[in-house]
Amino acid sequence: MRRTLALLLCCAAMPLRAQEPPACTPAREGLELCIADKLCRCHFEAGGSLTGRPSGLRWDCGILRPSCGVVPAGPPPQSAPGWLFSRPPSTPRPGG
Repeated sequence: MRRTLALLLCCAAMPLRAQEPPACTPAREGLELCIADKLCRCHFEAGGSLTGRPSGLRWDCGILRPSCGVVPAGPPPQSAPGWLFSRPPSTPRPGG
């Protein structure tokens, strides 16, 4: 009984590991996948000395990527009426 209790306590104390995403390979290039509630995309990223990373295929799960299951909204509402930005057609002035 003590061994079972000790085993259960050890298992409960171990941190849960998140599932690793699949490898971003040439066969998966362009694929979009939901990882940690983000719609990530497998694509080629150029490396460089500034980033310290080599060039290669990587999952892009950045802040600009949409969330999973969210349909992009339509065009944003106009903040000002359309007539405010439109100009009337130019007409020649008499005598000018």
